[in-house]
Amino acid sequence: MKPLHIFYAILISGIWGTNFLITKVGLQELPPIFFTCLRYSAIVCPLIFFIKRDGLPWGLILKVGTSLGTLTFTLAFIGIKLGVPAGLTSLLMTTQVIFTLILSALILRDVPGIPQQIGVAISASGVGLLVWNYSQSPAFTGLMFVLAGSLCSGVTKILMKQGGQYDTFRLMIWMSLVPPVPLFLLSMIFETGQFEALQHVTYRGVGAILFNSFVSTVLGFGLMGYLVKIYSPNMVAPYAFLVPVFGLVGGFLFLDETLDAVSSVAVAVIMTGLLYPKYMAPLFSKSQKE
Repeated sequence: MKPLHIFYAILISGIWGTNFLITKVGLQELPPIFFTCLRYSAIVCPLIFFIKRDGLPWGLILKVGTSLGTLTFTLAFIGIKLGVPAGLTSLLMTTQVIFTLILSALILRDVPGIPQQIGVAISASGVGLLVWNYSQSPAFTGLMFVLAGSLCSGVTKILMKQGGQYDTFRLMIWMSLVPPVPLFLLSMIFETGQFEALQHVTYRGVGAILFNSFVSTVLGFGLMGYLVKIYSPNMVAPYAFLVPVFGLVGGFLFLDETLDAVSSVAVAVIMTGLLYPKYMAPLFSKSQKE
């Protein structure tokens, strides 16, 4: 990859890693479901008139809009609101790789190789350790919400795989049509004080919504779509492992988020499992040949 494109890939990871930190700031002023509703409403209002659908199937738009837009981020943001550190959320959302591999084997009959299976087992044990450590914590329910959001992200990957090859950036814009109405209704049912909060929202809350909408979604997916058109996804995807690094380090530096010893070990185990198939398994294979 060219140096400029490597910079783009790192920038995307930085944007997506810090997105949860900025969201946590926004959630101090707005309820999570209502916040997510505003996020997608901000995308749809201007951009849907400039970005053509260009043959995107309505069925795919509806499915991805439901799984990714309505469920994934709403569940993750509820988890943050319930006390899960934003940096840890960025790592847990990366575990969608685990769910994607499992769902791919069950639904698409695409059984992962031995290195991927080992990686899933390692990461799953780290997630299990984290769940056990949070089992007596007030934030346990929030952790379950975040993991549910990660599962929905994995479901989205399967839906996109089944839907065929389409421009991801264009899909992200058009699927944003789906979440606002159901999220508004869900907010009316399960949340209170939305309009009062909106009347008193500060530049921090507005900035968090705009960052989610135009920086994380539009710029992030726009750059990702640009890179995938030029390079193989296998060359671009590894940079996603920087997302939790930005999230965890940023949470520590800017939000004073810290992890206890057990959670730190769990994070290390999860990261090891995520990195194993791509980076560690080849090293073991090479050493055995030698």
